[in-house]
Amino acid sequence: MNEESRRTQRHDDSPNQSTIPPYSMPHGEIAAPYLAWALAYADLGYPVLPLVERGKKPMTSNGVLDATTNKNQIRGWWKQNRLANIGLACGVAFDVLDFDVRIQSDGTLQYTSAPALKRLNELGMLASAFGISQTAHGGLHVYVPPSGGGNHQLSQAHVDYRGYHGYVVAPPSCVVTEHGARGTGWYTWLQFPFEPIAGAAPVQWEAVIRALVGPIPTRPVIPSRGQSSEGLAGFVAGCKPGSRNNATYWALRRAQELNVSLGAICQAALKSGLKTEEIQTIVTSAIKGHTEAGDSHV
Repeated sequence: MNEESRRTQRHDDSPNQSTIPPYSMPHGEIAAPYLAWALAYADLGYPVLPLVERGKKPMTSNGVLDATTNKNQIRGWWKQNRLANIGLACGVAFDVLDFDVRIQSDGTLQYTSAPALKRLNELGMLASAFGISQTAHGGLHVYVPPSGGGNHQLSQAHVDYRGYHGYVVAPPSCVVTEHGARGTGWYTWLQFPFEPIAGAAPVQWEAVIRALVGPIPTRPVIPSRGQSSEGLAGFVAGCKPGSRNNATYWALRRAQELNVSLGAICQAALKSGLKTEEIQTIVTSAIKGHTEAGDSHV
């Protein structure tokens, strides 16, 4: 079987046409659905970039910075690979709230952002949403007016925010599900984002944090001895109840800045009274906070 035959065969498991919203596709290009969708997004003023086939990484050297609504450029990209996935740049026409979920291949729920979604909806914080897509693993991308801000993560609630210099994978892209995870692999529209709601206010990330996890933690003053793993552990051990979570988080962040071990800090947090599950959550959040990149994607 030649490469073209294999590529066609892989494409045969695509979703049926009922998943496609009633948007008029460019005449004569319906045989190339990815290109047709990319051009349709460009018509709406949404900057497009090509992603690797069945993946999330950009095909272009500058990533999201190459996103464009120029149709000649878009046609050129999909001429190179007609099955390239579609990325949409955030921060221009919209931002995106990403509500994640992970179900193991055996059906076990590993984590979900459903409580966060419910909470924000109850507070009316998603009233400005004008588009919703389902992700490859069953999560949701909620399209909201652009805020002018960048990209953020809230690992405790499994919610990410994509703004300026961020991008998302758009329907009808297909992504190979990660090892051990369950999902269709396809991105599909539940509510197609034709245009933002007139006069709708953007979602403020700080308000999301307050709604989901309480006041935004402030960075404590770490004494000069906190230039080593042992010093940072001593700082955590000396904190009073009520401030240990925040102190542990920032001590872990400082340890990564210094490139020293996190183990002693975790042991100090455990001895101070924090539970193992709490410490694991704080470690995950601190690592993500330290490594979060500006050019983020989901």
